[in-house]
Amino acid sequence: MNVHHLELFYYVARFGGITAAVRNMPYGIQQPSVSAQIGRLEKELGVILFSRRPFELTPEGVLLYERIRPFFTQLPDLADEIRQEGALHLKMGACPSVLRNHLPALMLAMKAKKPGLRISLREIQMDEIADHLVKQIADISVGAVLGSFPQSLRVDELIKVPLALLVQEDFPLQTWKQVLTRHKQKDGSMDLPLIAPPPQSVITRRFHEGLTLSGLAWETEVEVGNFDVIRDYVKHGFGVGISVVIPGVNPPPGLRQIPIKDFPPVRVVAVYRRDPKPVVAWFVSELKNFVKQYIPTTSERKAAHAKRD
Repeated sequence: MNVHHLELFYYVARFGGITAAVRNMPYGIQQPSVSAQIGRLEKELGVILFSRRPFELTPEGVLLYERIRPFFTQLPDLADEIRQEGALHLKMGACPSVLRNHLPALMLAMKAKKPGLRISLREIQMDEIADHLVKQIADISVGAVLGSFPQSLRVDELIKVPLALLVQEDFPLQTWKQVLTRHKQKDGSMDLPLIAPPPQSVITRRFHEGLTLSGLAWETEVEVGNFDVIRDYVKHGFGVGISVVIPGVNPPPGLRQIPIKDFPPVRVVAVYRRDPKPVVAWFVSELKNFVKQYIPTTSERKAAHAKRD
């Protein structure tokens, strides 16, 4: 059955005739058009749904009206419910480190401000971000990225985090410069065993960009897809790991990081559609304010630079 034909019949049955139905419909339509479409509905069903003069529903018309009435009667309220649900429902995708380290605190603070807020979370990879947003699987995605996105998406940089080597606490060297002095070979290769994520990982790609810019070469000896596993292998002495300095998060006991300031940092961004619903715009504002606590001030950057020198 054609849903539009059913809608027309609903108004005819509710208001007691075609003329009254035309006057009360939420959109303009001519009486002959209603009559013709009701006629097609009756032909499809093979029954007469109502008597025209005087107006009266037939038993078949009563049955049809009773079955469709709840749906069409509740449509206006349903639309309001959907709008309210959308107003307080945020669908978010994020990389694992963001999900683990910073989102819980931010989400608790946001829920305290808006008790009705509902956040759906999904762990995603970099190459999934655009597809999830275009298909509206997610309203916003947060994570480390490389490259560009479609024009329909907005990209707001949140913070840049430096790459680092993850080493055992008793590793004898303290700085990247010392690591180069001790382990760089004449041909530019490094003689330390390297533990790294897969080549397509944002972190690994950024690390190899830095190697290329510095005229270095460093082959991965142990490739794993999880930073928790990298930590375990470093702890057990299989080599040094690729890592990033995550603001507000210290390495686990027994390990430490050696920042690589010479390499390009990793960009952490928020990506969302250019016409965000209000809850997304509010989340972006809260997210940016939350991140500010981890961005060094000018004086802090100068002090860190002087210490490094």
